[in-house]
Amino acid sequence: MTEQANNKINKNIGEYIKQLGAYGIIITSFALGLAVAGGFWSSSVSVLNSQLNISRAETNRATQELMQVKSDYLTYRTTTPQTQIKMSTDTISNTSSVVTEANKGQNMKEEHTISSETSYSFFSGDLTISLVGIAFEGDPLRHRVVANVSSPNGQVVKIDRLDIGNVITYKSKNTYKIIILSAETFSATFQVVKLNTNDN
Repeated sequence: MTEQANNKINKNIGEYIKQLGAYGIIITSFALGLAVAGGFWSSSVSVLNSQLNISRAETNRATQELMQVKSDYLTYRTTTPQTQIKMSTDTISNTSSVVTEANKGQNMKEEHTISSETSYSFFSGDLTISLVGIAFEGDPLRHRVVANVSSPNGQVVKIDRLDIGNVITYKSKNTYKIIILSAETFSATFQVVKLNTNDN
């Protein structure tokens, strides 16, 4: 009887030790998992912080470059405004001589300054110019116009990076001459001349 009781006690102690071992393995695995997760999290945070610092540095560099370009352009505008105006006027008069010679006040014309990403309708909606944006490029650097011209009775014509003084002929119900008078960082001024019907 005593021997059976001892066997039973030994068996219970053995099972208890096995259970303790199993719990120990589970706890060790959990602790190891927490350590790995903590290390991974720290590494991820470190990488994200590094990428954030790089992005901030690139943003600061881009902002400084933009400010430098604006400063250079302002210096350019203040030192040579008359030359620029004279060049633009000469270009316009040369390229639009057909318009001025043929019409001499007989045709209607409208001028308007359009901001980037906005539209303006000339002649009560007969012709609409949508300014997509201004590209600052070229050699020497200058503002170039990117826009779309449309009308209720005509197709859409794209103005793709054209300089000041360029003339675009647009035909729908009437014929129009579109002249780019000026371009700034966020706007451009257009003159639209509506030709008489006998000029179509």
